[in-house]
Amino acid sequence: MDNHFARRLWISFGIIVASIVIAAGALYFFAGNLSANADAIVSARAALNKQNSVVANLAGLKQQAAQAAQYQTAMGQLVPNQYGLVTFEQWFSEQGAKYHVSASASFQGAATPSAGSTPGSAAFSFTVSGSLDDVDSFLNFVSAQSPDFLIAFNSFNVTGDGINYNATGLGTVYSQ
Repeated sequence: MDNHFARRLWISFGIIVASIVIAAGALYFFAGNLSANADAIVSARAALNKQNSVVANLAGLKQQAAQAAQYQTAMGQLVPNQYGLVTFEQWFSEQGAKYHVSASASFQGAATPSAGSTPGSAAFSFTVSGSLDDVDSFLNFVSAQSPDFLIAFNSFNVTGDGINYNATGLGTVYSQ
């Protein structure tokens, strides 16, 4: 009988130890699996938030497409294509006549063509002669209010004798 009791004791003790080992293994497995699942959920949420942001941006861009088309048309009128620059020198002289000044422009060197969203450009030199107020009005119109060309004056020099003034300098006209 002592043998039988000792044997049952060892079997019971083995079952308890085996149960503890199996429970610890299962707990370890589920804890690792739970951590992996939590990481997957966090990653999925981040991806979903990013997709929602992209969809919202796309919706906003689609809503603004009509307005962008109007601006693109207006910019196309303000910035002619490179071949539209052919009329620039004549236009410059004609605008000078409207402001009662003698104006001439001539291109300097080769034009730089547009590349992607960067506009093309062509350097030019200019001469304007007339009264100081007329020269000022003409240069202001050409550089800030012209509906035909986008022009920047890079440098200029004004000389005069109190009645007639001469403005000479360099500028850039932009193209598509």
